Amino acid sequence: MMKKSVGVLAIFLLLSFGVFFVQKNRLETQLVAVFAQHDIEIQPQDIRLQLFPLVLTLKNVTYRPKRDWYVAAPKADIEFGFFSLLRTSPVVRFIRVHEAVLHSKVRSDLAEFQGINVSLEPTALSVSDLAENNWFKKAFHLDLSFRSPNNQLPVQLAIRNGVLLSANNAIQLHVTNMVLNKAELHDVRLQYTLNNTVFFRSAQGSLDIYAHDSYRIIGKDVEIATVFAALNIDSIMSGKGDIWGTLQFKQPQLPVGKLAFLVHNGKLNGMNLLSMIAQYIPINYDEQALKEKSLDTEFHSATAQLIWQNDHLQVEKLEMTMPLLHLMGTGKMDFSTQQCDFKTTFLPNIANTKLEVPVSFFGDCRSRQYKVEFNRKLQRSLRELLKEHLR
Repeated sequence: MMKKSVGVLAIFLLLSFGVFFVQKNRLETQLVAVFAQHDIEIQPQDIRLQLFPLVLTLKNVTYRPKRDWYVAAPKADIEFGFFSLLRTSPVVRFIRVHEAVLHSKVRSDLAEFQGINVSLEPTALSVSDLAENNWFKKAFHLDLSFRSPNNQLPVQLAIRNGVLLSANNAIQLHVTNMVLNKAELHDVRLQYTLNNTVFFRSAQGSLDIYAHDSYRIIGKDVEIATVFAALNIDSIMSGKGDIWGTLQFKQPQLPVGKLAFLVHNGKLNGMNLLSMIAQYIPINYDEQALKEKSLDTEFHSATAQLIWQNDHLQVEKLEMTMPLLHLMGTGKMDFSTQQCDFKTTFLPNIANTKLEVPVSFFGDCRSRQYKVEFNRKLQRSLRELLKEHLR
């Protein structure tokens, strides 16, 4: 009885391994056809399929959909569910691309992005779906990172519960949670149309991007801090507002162009301007209420024009309206050194007085220093204000 059981088990194992071996060869043949169909170039000797775990390893892979650009990767892995080999079309568990490089002959803004790493975890994607280019209506998780040659614009993207949809000559992406660099986005709806227009909607605001030679941007109810976080920049301002302007990405680094913004009911982070000015100017305010608040400055509205030149930002026509102050000024920021230099004028809301207080902000943008410029005009205005109070 024991010998018979062992014999049956041996026959079963032989048949199983035979089936797996046949399916393994069949899978390799299927994938080679899929690669050719999707402009993926690879030599047969650079394809290796191991059984435990069931992973197809590709070396020296080139993706060349067009003549003017291509992606080259030294290594890529595709992992399958082991027992899905018994199916006609095995199920893909992971797709990973390691340290790929993007080359472009005509687009300097795309030239030589390096260190492209991709980890794609689909939930219901099979080999036949790859062959038929059927990526739609299938949930997935994605991790993507890449950098430029000088590392000025590193990008890290994480998508959780994403779904691709196709409708009305447009591709839509629905995402539950997305992280782009330092920005956390929720309930994302992105639509890309055939005329290079992107409509972006999320809980953090909406953006319309019209891409031609440059990128025309229109944003509504956008969290300003989220925009800067997406660019890996620490924002000194929070609040929702509108942005508009035109940017160009001539190189793989921060953009060139102009943006303007208008923010309502926000905060200037890390500095209480009212408390600072009150040390020099007699302003009537609730001192106890001010002490109970944080070091931030609340404002009714803030607007400015931003002139972007890669990692340098020129700020023009800056205006900020606060309960007891009005601020105007200009400045510049260097993102590579995190240095700021602003020349501002404060206009306190004091009845029957036109008082202008010039203040310079300088140093590290995250811990700014300031200096009140006691020029002759300010000294004369203060003397007149003192005389008025003594009457």
